[in-house]
Amino acid sequence: MESSLGGGAGVSVCGKFRVATEKSVFSMPEIALGFFPDIGASYCLSRLPGFLGEYAGLTGARLDGAEMLACGLATHFVSSAGR
Repeated sequence: MESSLGGGAGVSVCGKFRVATEKSVFSMPEIALGFFPDIGASYCLSRLPGFLGEYAGLTGARLDGAEMLACGLATHFVSSAGR
């Protein structure tokens, strides 16, 4: 998941394996335009710990790879350097 923004996020968060790197970004930029997250993202955001999902869904905040792993949006973290 190099970059999951908007509709791409809704599709990718439903995968069994979600790999993030230090360059990964997760966000819902459509929020800034007055739209709401799609059904895939809404389903997964509502299941994040605490109120993180609500916060991300209401503000469009960007999460990096480490934050994605910590909250469960990513299942694995790999360095983009390769070795």
